[in-house]
Amino acid sequence: MNKMSVNTKWFRQVATKVVAVAVALTAPIAYAAPLSPTVIAQAALQIQNFRSELVSDLSPGTDLVFTVEATPRAKANLTIGTSARNVTMQEIEPGIYEGHYTIRRSDRISNSTPVRVTLRRGNQTATARLNQPLIETATNFDPNADTNETTIKQFTVDPIENLEPGTELVFRVIGTSRAKVSFTITGVVRNRAMDEINPGTYEGHYTVRRNDRIPVGVVIIALLKNGGQTVQSRLNGGLVNDKEPPTVQNLFPADSSVATTDRPKISGVFDDGRGTGVDPKSVRIRFDGRDVTRGARITATSFNYQLPRALLPGQYRVEVDLKDLAGNVGRSTWAFDVTRQVAAQPLFIKILSPANNSTIPVGQIVVRGQSSPGALVSLDVQAASSVVGFLGYSQKVFNESVQADAQGNFTFQFQSVVSFQGTRYELLFNATKDNESRQERWVLIQK
Repeated sequence: MNKMSVNTKWFRQVATKVVAVAVALTAPIAYAAPLSPTVIAQAALQIQNFRSELVSDLSPGTDLVFTVEATPRAKANLTIGTSARNVTMQEIEPGIYEGHYTIRRSDRISNSTPVRVTLRRGNQTATARLNQPLIETATNFDPNADTNETTIKQFTVDPIENLEPGTELVFRVIGTSRAKVSFTITGVVRNRAMDEINPGTYEGHYTVRRNDRIPVGVVIIALLKNGGQTVQSRLNGGLVNDKEPPTVQNLFPADSSVATTDRPKISGVFDDGRGTGVDPKSVRIRFDGRDVTRGARITATSFNYQLPRALLPGQYRVEVDLKDLAGNVGRSTWAFDVTRQVAAQPLFIKILSPANNSTIPVGQIVVRGQSSPGALVSLDVQAASSVVGFLGYSQKVFNESVQADAQGNFTFQFQSVVSFQGTRYELLFNATKDNESRQERWVLIQK
């Protein structure tokens, strides 16, 4: 090997090392990415806003509604003075919690009663105290007032005559200008955007579809976002232009009738036609001049009151005062007689319509039957369907109780909420009276 070839080989080795070093020096330096703070430690809980819907008074039966804006996916509980502790709040939107409390007769709640919310997640806790009164004052909001506060001053809907497919609902919000505003109809539409038609005035529209199920008293909420703040307001009243007062139907014992027992269960079914529905908190029941509301079972559709002891022979009077969600006031009064008790008839239950194993259309289903007069009849409806390509579907769609009238008649109404042809509705009837019980099973098939 000559000297020239050795030098050439050495030169190539040195050149290769120099190039490698140069590449290493000019290559970007790799750094370890820092861990997100959420990996190192859970973010601290925060409560940004705590407010209450104002009420006209703090009498028994008044529903208090509280809203909290805070860290999402936590557990929130309310404490109202010494009257209520650990009232659970539900997270209705991410980071927005809502809680309800109905004032009882034994409660001592005033405008200055301290109300606190506690937020918990893991081993973290945050608390806040309500910094506003519970009762509304005579001070009204000026919709045209110039303010930087993020607020919803009014949330309304244009009244309609009928709630049916094709009906257009028009919602309006007055609040902070140049904000993002939306409305939600629970179970129907979520966060539908509203347009700012004038400074601080927003309008949103929704057309009712054929498959929509909008029950009486559906919760409708407006949401306003301005910068980093969010406020909400719940729509008061109903959607329908309701001017007719509610009534009480299917009275038991019937008016001017003779009770079949000396200890009848007094009951009735509320009827508001195509209106907004009855407000159960407004119902007041008097029996023979005495207020028995506290001892009665009251829902949005009916009431019943079990007399605590046997009645002496004579005439007795029942009075029921009630309001619908539109504020219309109704009253029903009737009287019945009690005579010497006669021998009780055996308990029975009979379904008159629709026929067992018959087909039914989509929509409202009316079930009629007979049982012993005064019997308490319950109906449990389970819907089950199987669609090709999908898993089987099963859901409880109805559970309610009524009392058979003086002639033993009873009626139930429920919605066939599943639109699949062939859906099977399994109906379980149960009648009870004087420690006796009878059952009947029925099957209906959807067209």
